[in-house]
Amino acid sequence: MHLKVQKMGVFQKGNDWYIDYYVYGKRKREKIGPNKRLAARVLGKRRVEVAENKYLDIDHKDKIKFEDLAKVYLETYSKPNKKSSRRDEASIKNLSKYFKGKHLYEIAPLLVEKYKIARKIQVSPATVNREV
Repeated sequence: MHLKVQKMGVFQKGNDWYIDYYVYGKRKREKIGPNKRLAARVLGKRRVEVAENKYLDIDHKDKIKFEDLAKVYLETYSKPNKKSSRRDEASIKNLSKYFKGKHLYEIAPLLVEKYKIARKIQVSPATVNREV
């Protein structure tokens, strides 16, 4: 049995070109038309929109704030199940300084990268990786 794995990005199906990308963990596909260059440009635009948290095709039903999820995580998972729960508490304390007041859907990859850059000034890259 041979399984064909399709590369993400721009692909052709029949005479039309499509783009394939992820937004907040959900796979999206769009039919662009008969022009491969246009499809590549649209894909680039979508990636920028996602990185800047300006992608408009998202329904933000669950408006959960970072600090609310962090509290639930610590109380229901970390403290009862992990020996390293104190490390989790310290990480969340540092993350909260940067992400407090933000809804989860607002925390885009670009914002996380900005956090990592700002935090690396204070601590080692390994510490930043553990926190993230």
